Amino acid sequence: MEKKGVRSMGASAKESVARAAIVPACSVLIALDFMMNVSFAGPPGTIHYPDLQTLPPSDIGIEYDRTTGHKLLRFSNAIANLGEGPLEVIPTNNATTATTDAYQRLYSHDQNGNWYVASTVYVGTFVFHPQHNHWHFEDFARYELHDVAPDGSIGSTVLSSSQKVSFCLTDYAQVDSSLEHSATATYIPCEQTDPQGISVGWADVYDWYLEGQSLDITGLPDGDYWLVSTADPDNLLNEGGGAFERNNTSGVKVQIASELVWMDDALPAGAITGASDDSWTWVSSDPAPFSGSLAHQSNIATGLHQHYFDLTSVRLPINRGNILFAYVFLDPANLPSEVMLEWTDGFLTEQRAYWGANQIDLGLVGTATRRYMGPLPPAGQWVRLEVPASLLELEGIAVNGMSFTLFNGRATWDYAGVRFAPDNRPPNDAALPVVAITAPTNNATVSGVIRVTAEASDDLGLPAVQLKLDGANLGPEMTTTPYEFSWDTTSTGDGLHTLSAVARDAAGNESVSSPVAIAVLQNTAPTISFPPPTTLTCSPPDGLEVMLSAEFRDADGDALTVTWNVDESDLQTNSVPPSGPPATTDLTLTRKFTPGTHLVRATVSDGKDSAMSESRVT
Repeated sequence: MEKKGVRSMGASAKESVARAAIVPACSVLIALDFMMNVSFAGPPGTIHYPDLQTLPPSDIGIEYDRTTGHKLLRFSNAIANLGEGPLEVIPTNNATTATTDAYQRLYSHDQNGNWYVASTVYVGTFVFHPQHNHWHFEDFARYELHDVAPDGSIGSTVLSSSQKVSFCLTDYAQVDSSLEHSATATYIPCEQTDPQGISVGWADVYDWYLEGQSLDITGLPDGDYWLVSTADPDNLLNEGGGAFERNNTSGVKVQIASELVWMDDALPAGAITGASDDSWTWVSSDPAPFSGSLAHQSNIATGLHQHYFDLTSVRLPINRGNILFAYVFLDPANLPSEVMLEWTDGFLTEQRAYWGANQIDLGLVGTATRRYMGPLPPAGQWVRLEVPASLLELEGIAVNGMSFTLFNGRATWDYAGVRFAPDNRPPNDAALPVVAITAPTNNATVSGVIRVTAEASDDLGLPAVQLKLDGANLGPEMTTTPYEFSWDTTSTGDGLHTLSAVARDAAGNESVSSPVAIAVLQNTAPTISFPPPTTLTCSPPDGLEVMLSAEFRDADGDALTVTWNVDESDLQTNSVPPSGPPATTDLTLTRKFTPGTHLVRATVSDGKDSAMSESRVT
């Protein structure tokens, strides 16, 4: 729903500025240096009026506030200047009324083609916007939600309306460079200094996530409506009269529903597809699609494989309280061990959720880039996968791509989109959180101090997690991610033990993870018996050949690494394979020494502990 040609930028492009005093302008702006396609469309002295036109609202979505129960229809709004001259507004401090008055400058040209200010007229006031930290021109736009007339046009009943919205006027996106007097960006950036305005062929854009870019639709039934935006609703700005004053309104028909389907039988407009060890394949059978006539299917493959799309011109805006979803059918004859969904905004955001084994090495486990959502869904049937946008830190982001990733096997995917939490949802959450132990793995043998980690999620946010050892609490309850705890196994007796995790959500619902069996076996450090070396011969004359012998013991029978060191320099390394407890190994090193005293050191390690013994050769 994004208007083609309108550049979408982050809030920082318009909002992160420093406050400064706004002062009256006394100089005349000569805009000719910035003009292109110059054809003056009239004799010298002709006024070149702006022509404000509202582009159809875009990036339409619904925000649900579970705390208050309010629903907001959110949207981006763009107001373009498609006239013959710039819209330019300057401030003047009015000491009598204690206001900052706004005056519009109207431009003309002389016989030499020089532009000049032909007229300055009062058009309203400026107000300082503390959240945006700059000045806004008052009453620049109005938003309304209308019913649909019997003939499908905009109805006369206004069901929701905004207060008149103030804008900081700036050249935010170029929409038509072919117009006479079209300009390079002149009114940038959006700061507190004068003047503000919109050049010919440019539009000022206010994105959907900003304050004021919404209508309250709480209590409105699902159905079709007209979203209507009007620029300069009080006709304060001078556009030359006539038709130019009557084309400031634009509308788009919207459907208010419990969810928005982003893709079904076709990709969103403008999408570019790709694959890694996979392909983008549309199928109409085996299995039958869940919705419509087509679904997309992965290849049968081992390891990580994925197909994806990105760079859509129709973005999916994700608002507060939204829940992302997609339908999947796992092939029971070629079952994946893990499925993963990824959403991207084409810039920095690549947020992922996964089900099943933790084998796809993308993102950081326990963060929004790799969030565990539960066990693998059942195979042989269509299953709806849901992910609260808050868990992936996607609220306030408009995504333009998705990836469908598997580890092993094959899956078929159907429609995907975003669900808006309904007004009639019970205040007491009945959905259970999901939790799993992610380290150590099942049937692992551990010793010493180890890191125990868990993954957990809930439909309304991150739950609290309590680790359990043999049913008793292991460490404190954790309320923030990452869920991890350092467990000193030396305080636990050797033998078999069970780890589990309990997740508790804000409503008090609890769920318990699958148990993880752990064998605790504390390590016994290896030992060395290193008797004095034995002299074998006094020849050849350039050195003394000495045999060095040592006995290495490991009660656990672990694999050993032995390093021989002479005079602080490593000389030789031996590897001893595991042999079962207990293990005794004799190793011999024969070495020529020059006359004098030498320090010989043997070090043995089982990978957990080590021992060292020294002897001197004289």
